[in-house]
Amino acid sequence: MAPFSQELEPPRIPGRFSLIFGGRKDSSGNVVDSGGSLSFDKYGANQIVQIAGVDDKTDQFAGMAIRDDNKRVWVGRTGEGDAMLSLMDGTGRKRIVLKVTSAGQSSLEFLDAAGHVVKNVNPANL
Repeated sequence: MAPFSQELEPPRIPGRFSLIFGGRKDSSGNVVDSGGSLSFDKYGANQIVQIAGVDDKTDQFAGMAIRDDNKRVWVGRTGEGDAMLSLMDGTGRKRIVLKVTSAGQSSLEFLDAAGHVVKNVNPANL
């Protein structure tokens, strides 16, 4: 088995699932990127459920996405440590975001088609 510092991707079987994991280190031994993904595909089509985690210089997240033609549901953790549930419309735009920060502050945001928050509900404005 290859060491974790190499990128590994087993053969993809259409219509079933794929497992991708790996990471890389720079010449100084610092981790440049690491992550993994397990996805389940609709037969002959793209993934419909994906469980993923990434921790590198530009992205830090872990969670699950549910898709049809576009990502519709995201449940996971952001790079800042917030727990988040996002619901998207049929074109993949966020429309509702439920979030709890790592400090324990909760909010429910409603967004318009342009992605602007039109209503924010939190304990302070109940």
